[in-house]
Amino acid sequence: MRVPTAPTAASRTRRGAVLRKLLISAAALLVFAVLLEIGARIWLVRFAPDDVFFDYASVGQLETSNRPPPGGMGHPYMGYAPVPGLVRGADRTNSLGFRGDEIAQPKPASEFRIVCLGGSTTFTTCEKDYTLSYPAQLERWLRAQASDRIRVVNAGVAGFGSWETLVNFEFRVLDLDPDLVIVYHGVNDILPRLVWPPEAYRGDNTGFRAAPRHLIWPSLAEHSTVLRMLLVRTGRVLPHSQLDRNFFAHADTYRGLRPHPDLPPVAPEQMLDANPPIYFERNLENLAVMARHRGIVPVFVSFAHTTRFEDDPLPQYRVFFARAYPEMNAALKDAADQGGAVFMDLAKDFPEDVELWCDAVHLNADGARLKAERIGAFLLEQQLVPPREGG
Repeated sequence: MRVPTAPTAASRTRRGAVLRKLLISAAALLVFAVLLEIGARIWLVRFAPDDVFFDYASVGQLETSNRPPPGGMGHPYMGYAPVPGLVRGADRTNSLGFRGDEIAQPKPASEFRIVCLGGSTTFTTCEKDYTLSYPAQLERWLRAQASDRIRVVNAGVAGFGSWETLVNFEFRVLDLDPDLVIVYHGVNDILPRLVWPPEAYRGDNTGFRAAPRHLIWPSLAEHSTVLRMLLVRTGRVLPHSQLDRNFFAHADTYRGLRPHPDLPPVAPEQMLDANPPIYFERNLENLAVMARHRGIVPVFVSFAHTTRFEDDPLPQYRVFFARAYPEMNAALKDAADQGGAVFMDLAKDFPEDVELWCDAVHLNADGARLKAERIGAFLLEQQLVPPREGG
């Protein structure tokens, strides 16, 4: 049996040298990581373009930055709303938080004011120049063809459905004293129907949306700018600026179009059949009644879309939504009939040419111009706006 011997001075020296090298390497890696973290933070906050900053900034960096997230700010009744006074390139919101130039308040006696209500398809999110949005182009068209007393306000908010628009109308738009409101809705009220079981489909929309929460708290790793950028880049976490992360969340009963990993599968068509658009219709009918009570003319415009984008990441979305749109437009017409609104069937013959669209539901500047012209012509034909002076 070999008897262990005491380490020699040479072996102790070698071990000490190896340990020193390891400690030096670890210290070098630590210094490198600290310098990388400091450099990443400085670059992100001071030099990164807005779109990169909003993807990777932490909650603290967002709160202390003079670059408000484009999605919006928290609102006590709607969840969120556009940031007032935001100027970014050719885009802007006014001091009241509506996309476009400042609005005279109180409304001048000579002004005929139109307010456009809806989601991103009213806001016209594909265009980063507010003058190319459909409400801005509608104003220019009506002033040229009818009266320069007409003012059109863009009150669309990305992500809003009929629930949020009803609140938006009550708490923000009525303050503008509009003479006429144009409601353009459809796609954002389809997803709230994708809840299961059917008893989760309720008028308060809690089957689709959970109670508002200010923040999904970041994990420990997300406190590091470098690790947070890697996590966002690989899709493991949502950016801290995302509306889904800050202002609302989906309820457990929302099933969507993807199979839920922990629940029995339910076909989206089955959910559509079980959950008809009764609340969409009721919300808009109530909006029309409130508008008429205030002496405001409500105009409901059917929702147009295109099926010609063949490169959708999920083709079943295209097929599913194509089935749902006619149901939503039929409910919109019923809401107009019951609530006393004027109904315009824009979707009936609106072109599906991809040159007018940036995706299946959002129009580009050319599509927004055509939409504005058709809505403007309808308003003139129905004598809903002032005619040209002397005409």
